[in-house]
Amino acid sequence: DEVRDIAQKIITPCSRDDEVCQRQKLLDFVTAIPYKTNPILAKKPLQVIGQNYGDCDDKSNLYGSLLASLGYRYYFAFVPKHVFVLVALNSPLKQGKHVTLNGINYYYAETTADGFQLGDDNRYRLSDFRMIYDPVHNRVIQKRDDL
Repeated sequence: DEVRDIAQKIITPCSRDDEVCQRQKLLDFVTAIPYKTNPILAKKPLQVIGQNYGDCDDKSNLYGSLLASLGYRYYFAFVPKHVFVLVALNSPLKQGKHVTLNGINYYYAETTADGFQLGDDNRYRLSDFRMIYDPVHNRVIQKRDDL
């Protein structure tokens, strides 16, 4: 799988047990790709890499695909006119914005902000969330009424 090969190369500098480093390296790769609005349907992950640009759904999909290729859990967080990724960490960060679902902390991962660090504040609050979605299992985790 080409996406998995790319993900493996990206996380090479990290130790095998450093989940924060691995997820951050993948996020760094995605945030370095320029943000450009795209009125057409979402692009596939390899298209985003090949064309070297994407909007929030393109870049979130790429990050999610990289995470999924390595077996890492994540969700999409939909807020008005935007989507970003919530990425699971088994070892909690000392600080950082996150949502706890089923006892697991999912940290904010903003794919459109170059240099974004896992758990940084991307200005969205839980009250802004419209939906949390699990793309791996194609199901809604929570909708606005649940949040």
